[in-house]
Parts: sequence; structure tokens; C-alpha cells
Amino acid sequence: MKFTTDRRAALATLGAGLMMSGLAQAAPGTADMALEPTGARNLRDFSRHLATLPRRRDFKSVPMILDKPDLWDAAALDAVAAYKGGPRQVWDHTDLAGSWLNGMRNTLNSQVFAFKEPNFLCVSGTHGAAHLALYDQATWDKYQLAKIAGGNIASNTFIVVPDAASHDPADFQSPDGAFSPKGNNIAVLQRRGVVFLACHNAIWELADRLIKAEQNPDHLAIDALAAELTPPEKRRLEVARALATRPKLLLLDEVLAGLTPTEAQAGVKLVKDIHARGIAVLMVEHVMEVLMPLVDRVVVLNLGKLLAEGRPVDIVRNEEVIAAYLGEKFRARA
Repeated sequence: MKFTTDRRAALATLGAGLMMSGLAQAAPGTADMALEPTGARNLRDFSRHLATLPRRRDFKSVPMILDKPDLWDAAALDAVAAYKGGPRQVWDHTDLAGSWLNGMRNTLNSQVFAFKEPNFLCVSGTHGAAHLALYDQATWDKYQLAKIAGGNIASNTFIVVPDAASHDPADFQSPDGAFSPKGNNIAVLQRRGVVFLACHNAIWELADRLIKAEQNPDHLAIDALAAELTPPEKRRLEVARALATRPKLLLLDEVLAGLTPTEAQAGVKLVKDIHARGIAVLMVEHVMEVLMPLVDRVVVLNLGKLLAEGRPVDIVRNEEVIAAYLGEKFRARA
């Protein structure tokens, strides 16, 4: 594990193949309270700004060596490198089973509480095995990542929001709170302002390793597999950017399209968790199997005109909707 306080030099050393992790601020529920310290206005403004910057995640394939800025999150990476709101530190993490999260948490605590630097920015350049922590559980399951994680790690617990995140952040001395060892968690650290950088080189090398180990269920070529590895996180990133604006109404446009059944169910849970926080959700979606149990009310459009509106249980029995959209399989179920 390495770190440096010269962020520009560190980012140059880590290479141009870095991109912002798709896990940013996506965790739901009661734990979603602000964990930035009091007085961290610069850090808070930076985090909000970072969430609005463009990310490209529509690649069908990616080259081994990224050779132009539109292949990585250039604007976001430039913003991280240009941060002048307070002290900053970059960590180079490779050991998934090591103390990498604990080291960042301890450093944050020292800077914020001991040295009174609430705007301290901590950045994780995440490579090697540690990079596996940036994938969601659906990706772990699909590609059997536990087989290569090492350290008897069976699932990605690094992104599961712990109970510690729901403790009162004003009680920073609590041994059960987010600032304790129980807060050694990616989602918690992100809420404290930590930026996790994914690594293209690590993605490419993982794709190569999965192909050689025959853990490539869709039989993709290496350039396509490297592009496809984290589709759920691409969607989570889009949702996270919208949530950063603290909306009362969230508009979701086909966020479940193109996902495997396992990934789609993870997406359904994310939508349910968002709604449970008191945010109204309006979805445009064509994946009826997961949409119908999820929503309270359905509006069906056909050729730009209103065809039907009502409860899901009534919509699936509507003859016009069945004929124009759902098909006979829904008639049988109804």
C-alpha cells in the first residue's frame, strides 16, 4: 500500500486509464445521512460538483491502452486533480484483503478531528485485487469473482452499508459509529468525501483473467468484456448523480434495460430503497416482468397516445394493452 500527498504527481503516476468508480453515493436507506464533517463546505461543494460531471459508460468495446480522453472520465479526473479546497492525499491500493480501508479511515479521522482539516480530500487509486471491491454483488456472482478475490472473501461486503452508517455523525467518538473500524466500508467512506478511482488497466487484466479461467458466461471477446464488466454500476452511477441533487421526484429512463435477471433484481431493490426514502419515482421502462410488481400505478402509451392508466393488476388484464404491448403470455398469467 502506497500513498502520496502530491496529488498531481500521484495521478500522473497512476495513469490516464483511471475513471470514477460507479459506486459513488448510491447506497440507500436510513444510512444516507451526510457524513462530511462540520465546516467541510469546500469538500461538500466539490462532491456535489463531481457528481454532475459527465461519465461515458456506453462502450461496446474498449482498447487495451486508452489513447484519447473520451475513453475515460476526463472532466471528473481533472476536477479531482485540480482540487484546492484543502489538504489532499492519494492512496495506491492493490490488496483487497489488507487494511486499505482502515488506513484511509484513520487518516481521515486524524486530519478532520485532530488537525481540524474538515476539507481534507482522500483519493483511492484502486488497482489489482482491491479493484474487485468496486464491482457490485451481481457482477461478483456472474463472473464468480470470489474465486479470484483471495483471503477467503466470499462476497463483496466492502460495499454493503453497515449499521454504523446510521449512527449520529455528531457522536464521532462512538465505537459503533461510522468513524470507528465498523466504518471501514466503501459506501461510508464515499459519504465522508472519499473518491474511489477505478482503473482501466485492472479492468482489462481482469477480463483477460476471466476469459482464461472460463468465467466468461457470455463468451465475449476481451475488448467487449472489458467494456461490459460493470453494467449495473453504470446505471447506479447515473442514479447516484441524480440523487446528488436531492430531488423530490426522480425520473428513470429504462434503467433496467439490458441487465441480466440477477442485475435487474438488484436494480429493483435500488428503486425500492430510493422510494422508501420518500422520493417519488417516475419510470419509463419496457421490462414488464420486473416493473409490474414494483410500481403503484402504470401509464401505457401507444404511438404517442394514452392507451390505459391504472393499477398494475388492472393493466395486465386490459385487452388493449395485451393486444398492443404485453402479448398473450400476460393474458395467461392474468
